[in-house]
Amino acid sequence: MAKLPHFSWVKDAVKIRGFSPRVRGLAHPVEVRDVVSALRFEHLDPAGREITDIGNFQRRNAAFTVRLDRQANTSTGAANLQIQVNNAALARTRLNQNEGTTIAQVLVPPAVFQAAFTCHEHNVRTHLENVARSALLASFDSLGFQHSIVQDS
Repeated sequence: MAKLPHFSWVKDAVKIRGFSPRVRGLAHPVEVRDVVSALRFEHLDPAGREITDIGNFQRRNAAFTVRLDRQANTSTGAANLQIQVNNAALARTRLNQNEGTTIAQVLVPPAVFQAAFTCHEHNVRTHLENVARSALLASFDSLGFQHSIVQDS
């Protein structure tokens, strides 16, 4: 029987552009976990579209401090997932010129998604979802570092 694909995340040496510990401090950690839980396998598809507020947390509760976005693919074609600080949290402060709203970022390369998508075992897709969720939380905790999903050999 063929070996099933297995995935993990790695912390990249790349800092998130405009990351600010001050802006990150506006995010409520419980709400970060809430928005990450809305991530689904289809959001990892590099052929997918950009989505603002995955899970519609902002629309359901305007006071939510964060949202999960699917941004435009990277130049290498990787799906780009970001946790952003919402306007509700930003209303209490003023951003300076060098501060952005992205507080966590994860890239899912096309080959990783394809390995899970083409696998006959549905559990592999669930595994990739869980690894991506874990990577988003790790990126949030890493204070400004991007993370990537890799396929283990």
